[in-house]
Amino acid sequence: MDAYRDFLLEALKASASFYVNAALVEKKLKEAGFTESLTDPCFYLNRQGGAVLAVKMPARMVKPYFKVYAAHIDSPCLKLKANPVLNQAGCSVLQCEPYGGLIYASYFDRPLYLSGMVYCLEDGKPVGHLVDGETPFAYLPRLAIHYDREVNNHNEINANKDLRPLVSHSEDFDFNGYLLSLFPKASKVLSHDLYLIVKETPTFVGQGKDLLSSPRLDDLGGAYPGLYGFLQSPNAEEDEIKVLALFASEEVGSATYFGAEGGLLVETLNRLAKHYGFDLDEALPSSFLVSSDGAHAGHPSHPDLEDPTCAVRLGRGLCFKRSASAAYSTFAYTEAVGKAICLKEGIPYQDFATRSDLRSGSTLASISNTRLSIPSVDLGIPMLAMHSSVEVASYLDLLWMEKFAKAYFDREIEQ
Repeated sequence: MDAYRDFLLEALKASASFYVNAALVEKKLKEAGFTESLTDPCFYLNRQGGAVLAVKMPARMVKPYFKVYAAHIDSPCLKLKANPVLNQAGCSVLQCEPYGGLIYASYFDRPLYLSGMVYCLEDGKPVGHLVDGETPFAYLPRLAIHYDREVNNHNEINANKDLRPLVSHSEDFDFNGYLLSLFPKASKVLSHDLYLIVKETPTFVGQGKDLLSSPRLDDLGGAYPGLYGFLQSPNAEEDEIKVLALFASEEVGSATYFGAEGGLLVETLNRLAKHYGFDLDEALPSSFLVSSDGAHAGHPSHPDLEDPTCAVRLGRGLCFKRSASAAYSTFAYTEAVGKAICLKEGIPYQDFATRSDLRSGSTLASISNTRLSIPSVDLGIPMLAMHSSVEVASYLDLLWMEKFAKAYFDREIEQ
């Protein structure tokens, strides 16, 4: 338990943009002996620095099938425009746009860090560089109450005008020059995917000492427990191909090169079938996919927003997510399989459903199933303040998520 706790807190503290998170996952896989060779029993793919898929092959195969655990490593934040610097009121500010459905107000009045990927020209070739700022880069100030006496009575924030973080109190800030100073071999900045994110040390709050406050719990609270459980589970003796799929772009629809709709999973499974000489279509009906993503815990100030029969509480266990609109992929069979694992492992669980007059979000499983048909279940840890720059969940639920992930990979799926 202490090893997992240390792993989780260290990973959350080191997290930033999905590029940085993918690099962290790759580092953990390499430390565990994974290679980038499809012929090795433990291998991984890092898709252009933004999404990671890892596989553990069985010792032998007669009727192979897949066990997939999917989560996403991107979170809502602010993305810089291509030419972001504006000069206003004697200052340099950064023109941004929202990445995903972030809560705008939660990014004001706190240090913001630069994170992402920059491509520069080096010796006539484009070279990618990871950016993971260790010191605050910008600050997004609110308008003083003396200029907006009604600020506490409204939440009007214009994404184009108000989300302009301050980067310098002079008008001569050279953004490209700053980036080039980070990479001495570069002669020109060609392009970038750069984000402004919040970095706060994961902190236990409250009197019970189990509430964990941290940025990016959605969905690193699914990804990192899944990674830990996957690494702890040994390669199977026969047939079971274990797959960990950590996508990006979930917060912006998943229809990208890094996303669940982008082909990474189906292409890799096809490559495996071709290399090892088995029929993918025959393997899929016996396979299973767990999609782990956060669920909304009941808010103590807004209990009216909960479904009256599917209320979810922090620290009461994993949430199985259902929706009549099929926004979640769960159906009776897959829910039963997931709950059976929980019962055998002593993991508490809850039923989550959005109130009938509110819209629910979509998930990785429902998106993946448009490309690859595998029986799947949507579940996740309950949390508060989802899509705020800092969210809160119970460490107990994070502990149970890891326990579920390992049991899922270790146990045989009962058909």
